[in-house]
Amino acid sequence: MKRKAFTLIELAIALTVIGLMIGGSFQAVKAMREKTKVTEAKEQIKTVEDTLVRYALEFPNLPSIADFQNIVSPSIGNPKPLLYAPDAVLSLPSNDICAFSTTNLKVIDKDGVSIPNVAFVLAHGSMNNKLETTFNTSTTPHQVVVSQPSSAYDDIVQWVTLSELQQSVDCSYDKLVIINDYVLPRGTCTSLYTPTSIFADHGFPFADGTDSGVNADYEWCAENLPSWMSSSCNGLPYNDINCSSPTAVYRQCTSPSLQGIANPNAETYELNIFVKDKATINNTEAVKKSFTITIDLDINLVIINDYALPRGISTSSYPLTPIFADHGFPFTDSTDSDIDADYKWCIEDPSSTLSTWLNHNTCNGALSFEPDCSAISAVYNQCTSPNLQGGNPAVGVHRLNIFVKDKTKTVKKSFTITIDPDTSNLLPAGDSCTVNCQCQSNSCLSNVCQ
Repeated sequence: MKRKAFTLIELAIALTVIGLMIGGSFQAVKAMREKTKVTEAKEQIKTVEDTLVRYALEFPNLPSIADFQNIVSPSIGNPKPLLYAPDAVLSLPSNDICAFSTTNLKVIDKDGVSIPNVAFVLAHGSMNNKLETTFNTSTTPHQVVVSQPSSAYDDIVQWVTLSELQQSVDCSYDKLVIINDYVLPRGTCTSLYTPTSIFADHGFPFADGTDSGVNADYEWCAENLPSWMSSSCNGLPYNDINCSSPTAVYRQCTSPSLQGIANPNAETYELNIFVKDKATINNTEAVKKSFTITIDLDINLVIINDYALPRGISTSSYPLTPIFADHGFPFTDSTDSDIDADYKWCIEDPSSTLSTWLNHNTCNGALSFEPDCSAISAVYNQCTSPNLQGGNPAVGVHRLNIFVKDKTKTVKKSFTITIDPDTSNLLPAGDSCTVNCQCQSNSCLSNVCQ
């Protein structure tokens, strides 16, 4: 039987179908390869970005373009083609990225939107391996434009803003703060307010200026000061009506002070203190802290312990007993271990017998027994709270005087310490006895302890 051959039309249709199938396969392979290249490019961009963040954590600035090409890029396999466009200031070795709030670099994205304060930009040539993104340093600020100069443009562009970079390296530990408590020292209506210093910490202070201190400086402004108060920063007033105003006057010094120039009324006053460091661009970015000052009708210095100090036993060391004062106008905390305000103390021994057993009375490690604390030559030691402690004392009532000083006056208070006999070895009631002193009750009747 004779077979029927394919016609030319049938052959043409078959060849067309085969061609379409082969072409479709080529397109699928091409699309897969392009997708792989895009994925690789994005992974390389991410690797470089992570490397730059680690670099900023260590140094803590961005690498210059030269350092990137010679050090950073080789460490991650020299990904190419790649554009690295850093902010010129952040990439200086002497600068810290945490010290700035703006940059001289911006990005204009594909929609024409301008993104300011960019820390660095990364661009990759992607599928066609042709890097067309440009870094223009002739403009102010410098800029990277994400546009399409040609139909073949397929660059992948990634940027990190300054705030994003600062968050990644955790600049919070460098945050400028005013460290005084919100409640400033109290005062009285009968006296000028005691000079009080204001302190800042962290941030990026200025180099020490012309003030008497040797510590780094900040710039200060005080707002809403009451009429009875003056301010001084390196000998100049630093108060202003509105410290957030662009025209507000800030003074540079390490630690400014507030002090009274007239007797205030008895009430609570509120004021604001502003401070700036090198990273503060304008007055609206200054760190602000609000304070209160309470002025009382009067505050008398007092020793608050009871007149009768804790009792002791003749056969045991006298227990550690701290002495406390309150109110008045204490001194600034000295070198003792606590952080409370200090007073000056003197322990007076009228009978000159206390020192034979009360021999551990310390005030910041110093001994302070005096025969006469009222004498001009009497030694006063400064601490928050002195301690009384001793060896085995004699039975009886011992008397002593304690003097305390603040910035304005001296107060005296007399105390007694009663030392009891040790009754642990004496006979209880009902036991046989021969003399009174054998019994805890000190009473022996008919040879029986009462």
